[in-house]
Amino acid sequence: MKRSVFVKSLAILLVLALFLTGCTSAATVSEDEIKDAAAASLKEEVTAAIEEEAAAAAPAINTPEEESQEESSEEASQEESEEETVEAQTAPSEVLQMAAFPVGDIVTAEPLGDGEEASQEEIERIDRAMRDYQYPETSPLINNAKSFYYYECLNDAGQELYDTFMMAASDPSGSNYVAYLTYDNPTSQDFKDAVNLCFWCMLYDHPELYYLYISRNISWKYGRKDANSPYTVYFFVEAYPTFQQDMAQFNQAVAAFLKDIDTTKAEMTIATQIHDKLIALVNYDYDLYYNKQLAYNDLGHTAFGALVHNQEGVPNTAVCDGYSLAYIYLMQQVGLNAVYVSGMAGSTPQDVGGHAWNVAYISGQWYEIDCTWDDFGNKLINPKLVNTEWYPYYQEMSRDQTFVNIYQHSLFLITTAEMRNYKSSEYQYYYSKDKKWIFDPVGDSVHIRDNEYGRWYIWDTIMGACPIAK
Repeated sequence: MKRSVFVKSLAILLVLALFLTGCTSAATVSEDEIKDAAAASLKEEVTAAIEEEAAAAAPAINTPEEESQEESSEEASQEESEEETVEAQTAPSEVLQMAAFPVGDIVTAEPLGDGEEASQEEIERIDRAMRDYQYPETSPLINNAKSFYYYECLNDAGQELYDTFMMAASDPSGSNYVAYLTYDNPTSQDFKDAVNLCFWCMLYDHPELYYLYISRNISWKYGRKDANSPYTVYFFVEAYPTFQQDMAQFNQAVAAFLKDIDTTKAEMTIATQIHDKLIALVNYDYDLYYNKQLAYNDLGHTAFGALVHNQEGVPNTAVCDGYSLAYIYLMQQVGLNAVYVSGMAGSTPQDVGGHAWNVAYISGQWYEIDCTWDDFGNKLINPKLVNTEWYPYYQEMSRDQTFVNIYQHSLFLITTAEMRNYKSSEYQYYYSKDKKWIFDPVGDSVHIRDNEYGRWYIWDTIMGACPIAK
């Protein structure tokens, strides 16, 4: 029974009791230097544009010398007058909202199936398989995190169950590897709730377990030798034949990504490098979003999709939870802590859909981050925008690096309150080159955590323990 978990007596308490009250608390967020610098740069451009327009519109006061030089013909004067009239008619009079965020694109956490009681014959077969199993000398699973946030929120009993899941998930290349524990009553609702709570805590802490995030193919059976003995609960994962090859691809992609991340810099700089490189690398999976009804078993929902390829083999293509899980994993590999947040998001509280983002612990403070919505490039590949009259303006914006830098740090390193009810500002506006339009591509938005909705109380419990960025 190599690497199996045996717990003499695992007393699983009520699900809410599995969370400790001592989870890391939030700290006050300092001024965002990145956003301020970008804001100042754009404000200078905006001010210059406004002053230029004001000067053009102001009545001319000519000196005698200038008046003597005005010998233009009546036809030229008329043409100038017509041009001024056209310009006045097309001058921007209002800010156009252009925010177009994909929502409803998250894998919905659902309960695992109930355990099944095993016969004595099945128990003997499982025991034989466990005795014969040879654990690989090396595992392709890598995670360099110093700690795992949701694991630390569990009490001892919850952590034992979480550890058991980790053992069962560690080698899905075959079907003979089983982890087990003992428990008095595996049919109780308390135990079932604990199973689901700890399972989802594990998935949010460990993005490298992407195959379980989309398949949830971990199952369990229970049995006992006689009426007086405790139950043995066996956990096992269905076979994943390409596990070794796929994990090798994943690890290579991660190593390539981190190769030019300068980990000697300050934590804020490292977190920014990872954020910026990730959104430059990943494309939003609009095929999954529009055409595949967000099939929950698709790699586009995972860190593998973001860093390797999606279900169709398209490189670096994912939806919101793929972006979020990839950011967590990359931060973990450089020793920083990022946490998964699930909730509802949209332009207003009335048009929200399921969404995933992050909260990260950087230089002693918590910050909220939404990599998916920060990715301006997603607007350029959105099939619903490509054929609109505004698409040329999106292309124009993409060539303005000052503006793109501002846009792509709008939902980066902000407080939970700001993320909860985000308000865009004038410094994020884009003034079109033809001076016809003022655009607000960032726009107002809301991000509301799941514990405010009560969709599934296990999910709500986990998100209720998620840190707050103050």
